[in-house]
Amino acid sequence: MHNHDAVQVLIPLENAHFEITWKLETKESESKSLSTADSCLIPPRLEHEVRWSHYANFVNIYITPNHIQQHVDASFDSQERIFEAVMGMDDRFVFYLGQSIKNYLLKHPQKNNYKYLNSILTVVAQHLLDNFLVDEGEANSAEPVLFNDYSQLPCEKIRDAIRFMTNNLDRNLAVTEIADAVNMSHYHFIRVFRQMVGMSPATFHRLQRIEKAKDLLARHRQIMEVACELGFSSQAHFSNVFAKSVGVTPRKFMLRGARH
Repeated sequence: MHNHDAVQVLIPLENAHFEITWKLETKESESKSLSTADSCLIPPRLEHEVRWSHYANFVNIYITPNHIQQHVDASFDSQERIFEAVMGMDDRFVFYLGQSIKNYLLKHPQKNNYKYLNSILTVVAQHLLDNFLVDEGEANSAEPVLFNDYSQLPCEKIRDAIRFMTNNLDRNLAVTEIADAVNMSHYHFIRVFRQMVGMSPATFHRLQRIEKAKDLLARHRQIMEVACELGFSSQAHFSNVFAKSVGVTPRKFMLRGARH
């Protein structure tokens, strides 16, 4: 078995049949037999081994935590924000992206592909953050903190940042945009915000949007309408983020509210 310091995305393409074995937190091993389109998300430092039954086409993507922090989410902290292992995820986006990468490289074998591959890394990293990030400590303790009286915070710029986020619930704000709005360097802004509020700006803004979504759903607004109003890329993306934050899908949330 081996591991990597990077996030690994293994994308099995045509004719793929393989077995992957990985170590659990209990140090026991688990195995799974997979095939074409059964992509795997392998977190950093996870001990694993892949055994192919025969020659097959596949794409491996490795994304360092530093790349995620520099190009996608400045608040990303690999010590606190982690990815959960997903072996055999049915993710059409990742699969078709893998096919596109293979076809591009076959057509341009001699070309300097740095810019193309770097852009692919950024797209995949954003997709993983949106759909597979486990934000354990912040997610579990965030809701009570969210409704404290932030007018009492000692830093005016952090108060201004919260007002800016509150006025922009219709889109997913970049941390750099929030920091620029209050004239702070984004690394300093992240540190100060986390110290005062108890979570990262990205988590805080996501929870703000989810609370707004809960309010709209309670008013019997359509799920697609809520997703669009809050700036999510699709209903599926909204449902995924909502379920991870609330514990139930938007549809179940609405049904539960209707019974009370």
